[in-house]
Amino acid sequence: MQVEESHSLNKTEWDAFVQLHNGTLFNLSAYLDATAEHWLVIWNEQKTGGIPISYTIKAGQLVAVTPFFARYLEWVGAGFDPKALFDFLQQHFAVGDLNVKNDFGFGEKKHFQMLALNDLSLNQQAKRSLKKATSFTISSEDRFEELNTLLQSELAKRVSSINALSLMKLEALVKQTSDLKIKQLNLWNEGQWCGAVLYIEAADHLLYLKGTVKAEERKNGGMYRLIYQLIQLAFESNKHLDFGGSNVENVRRFNCSFGAKDVEYTSLSWNHAPAWWKGLRWLKSRLRN
Repeated sequence: MQVEESHSLNKTEWDAFVQLHNGTLFNLSAYLDATAEHWLVIWNEQKTGGIPISYTIKAGQLVAVTPFFARYLEWVGAGFDPKALFDFLQQHFAVGDLNVKNDFGFGEKKHFQMLALNDLSLNQQAKRSLKKATSFTISSEDRFEELNTLLQSELAKRVSSINALSLMKLEALVKQTSDLKIKQLNLWNEGQWCGAVLYIEAADHLLYLKGTVKAEERKNGGMYRLIYQLIQLAFESNKHLDFGGSNVENVRRFNCSFGAKDVEYTSLSWNHAPAWWKGLRWLKSRLRN
């Protein structure tokens, strides 16, 4: 296998390679440039297949990670050998915490939720919430600055991964990746903006990216109203809706309340860093708590 860092990669050719082999948009160079601190591609010897890997450098150790706002990365093209790839990853990166689309035959199984075309099936909770939300209205203009502020004040309280760094990556993703077709649905209550969701329009699906609504509107079904509208947009375009995850049970229940089904992917992890590095990481985690 061979490594090609992103700064020396022909990104136009890489993106064409991803699209030729029906790779997910998480593998596109613009997505990775916006969300990853560093990234590279690991190719097989013939360069008929490869996988992008996002990584950070912590106390001198290379750490393979899943980028912000990306569910997983994947091997694209031919020649996928899970054991050889995993062995190579462990040799190149001292530490790894990496989600991958491909089935390695080992690793922890995780899930995201997907609603197939015309498979909408509301449970009783969704029906009640949508009934409460009938007075809300929806618009589709760009109001990202307002949403970003609301994510900081509302969602960051409830979701540990929403913080200054991740929101900076989200802003880069929205503002620097016009080719990704990131769009916004806004929720209104009596003429007042009260929340929104971001989504990406891909060839055969809409991908929910991130969103939230104000506390009062959340109690009255605001997120149900936004997601229901997103489903309608997907179906009208003959596309399915990718909920973007989650393995958090209450978020999963919300997604499944519309009829979405679980789809598996794999989480790989390893830690071959020196003992002093592991001790430093443990100490930092204790200080945070």
